[in-house]
Amino acid sequence: MAVVSAITFITPLASSMFAPAIPEVMRDFHSSSTTLSSFIVSVYLLGFAIGPIFIAPLSELYGRKWVYIVCGYLSTAFTVACGRSTSIGMLVAFRLLAGAAGCAPLTLGGGSIADMVPAEQRGKFMAIYGMGPLLGPIVGPIAGGYLGDSAGWRWIFYVLAIMLAVVSVVANVALDESHHPTLLEGRARRLNKECGEEGKYKSVFRSELPAGEVFMRAIWRAGVLTNHLAGIYGFSTGSVGLSYLGIGVGSFSGLLLFGGLNDRLYVRLRDKHGADKPEYRLPMLTWACWLIPVGLFIYGWTAEKHTHWIGPILGTGLVGVGLLATFMPIQTYLVDAFPFYAASAIGANTILRSAVGAMLPLAGVPMYQALGIGPGNSLLGGIAAVMMPIPYLFERYGERLRERFNVNFD
Repeated sequence: MAVVSAITFITPLASSMFAPAIPEVMRDFHSSSTTLSSFIVSVYLLGFAIGPIFIAPLSELYGRKWVYIVCGYLSTAFTVACGRSTSIGMLVAFRLLAGAAGCAPLTLGGGSIADMVPAEQRGKFMAIYGMGPLLGPIVGPIAGGYLGDSAGWRWIFYVLAIMLAVVSVVANVALDESHHPTLLEGRARRLNKECGEEGKYKSVFRSELPAGEVFMRAIWRAGVLTNHLAGIYGFSTGSVGLSYLGIGVGSFSGLLLFGGLNDRLYVRLRDKHGADKPEYRLPMLTWACWLIPVGLFIYGWTAEKHTHWIGPILGTGLVGVGLLATFMPIQTYLVDAFPFYAASAIGANTILRSAVGAMLPLAGVPMYQALGIGPGNSLLGGIAAVMMPIPYLFERYGERLRERFNVNFD
């Protein structure tokens, strides 16, 4: 799990580390397009929507380990190419490819946990695994801001590539295969070889068919927070990176809350009703979701009225608590509902979440320019508030929906 969490740390780091250096990139390539500046960052998330289409099924056909390793080396190469880019088009293309390859740990992490951890302990291990995706967005903008100031934006990519190469080599040496059908298939092949009877033993999990990520954080990663705090409070590139600590500390608090409570709630409900149900992961969702619109309103209107900078930071902190305290139960719910196909379930979730996360920032800057920070955040908070009944509906009717629309992956 430590190796998986370390790998998972790098991908969110890469998505956010670049954001504070966007103004320098736009100057170097002689562009002033706000839409393009947002897309340079958010195209990485678009890669998250493409990668799982291939990564999840490959991991369930051939195992987790080699998918982690191959994607790590590919992401390293594409990240170096980003640093060597000579045009915005080249940078965008390699950011897309780096995101598609780099999303492997985010797609496969839940599947690895389903492989190794029993249901009653998965909340705790999902929280440990979540440390990587949490620390990445906290450290990324801070490190990227100061590294961009001192060495230039290209060195952000070179440092990321070095880190990716190191963790890929460590994974190659230290990571063991955890996917049970792949392990059984390997055991069957060994038995066939020893017995000299090809095809006598086979995994019961192997199909006869031929082998054939709450989107609001994406807005801040794409540079909207950078634009707001630099424009209103005159923050430098490095100081803008520090402003991400608000949502980072909030996310860390949400992760601690989830890790401490989710398994306890699950075990209590299981003992009370005498059955294991994935829906027992969802009660935390029903009360944590209201923190997101409240945090958006605080962030928007304190920035709109030019209050002390701590106001917007506190608002983003509340959003961070809400994001993690809703996101992690959803991930664990998917792992519990589809234990043998957790990578595919989380991959499908990642595709939808990342596609929205990649496209929405393109409208974010024009929206704030047209409405202002306060009304713009009120619109986002209103959308989040309208969606608040959804967790209650899933908690109440989720089991009925799963039974009615049973999915056969084979």
